Amino acid sequence: MYTGKGDINKFASMGTWNYENPTSYYESYCGRANGSAGELFPPKREKTKISVFVPEVCRTIDLSYKEEVNVDGIKGYRYWGDEKIFLNHTSSEDNWCFCPSGECAPHGAIDVSSCRSVANNIIDVYQYNLLCPRLSMVNVMHMFTYICIELFNE
Repeated sequence: MYTGKGDINKFASMGTWNYENPTSYYESYCGRANGSAGELFPPKREKTKISVFVPEVCRTIDLSYKEEVNVDGIKGYRYWGDEKIFLNHTSSEDNWCFCPSGECAPHGAIDVSSCRSVANNIIDVYQYNLLCPRLSMVNVMHMFTYICIELFNE
C-alpha cells in the first residue's frame, strides 16, 4: 500500500496483494490489485468512481459515485456498487476474465475457485454482503454495497 509520499493521490492505493500485481487469480486486467483496501482513501475525492480490492473475492470492485451525504453532521460522498459488480461476461464483456474455471458464474454470482479453497466456489450477492460487512450495508428490499467517505476538501 502506498503511503502518499511523493504523490498524495496514491495514498492508500494497493501496490501489490501477497507480493503480486497482477495477482495469479484471474487473467489479464482482472488480476490487477487496484484501488484501496477499503479503509483509507486519498484526500480530495472526486464525484466519480472509487476502486476497492476485496480479498474475500480476490478482485477489485468499482463503486460509482451516488450522492452527497450528511451522517450525524459529517459531510461525505456515498459510492455504491450497482448490479455491474455481479454481471457475467454475457452482459458485460469486460468481465470475461472473471471466469477462472472456463465457465462463467450466473448473473448475481462470482466464481472464486481460483483464489479460495471452499466447498462452495461460487459466491452470490447475498453471501458477498455477509462476507464483506465492512463494505456492505444490507437493505432487505434491495441488496447493494456502499461506502461513505468523509470529505476533507473544505
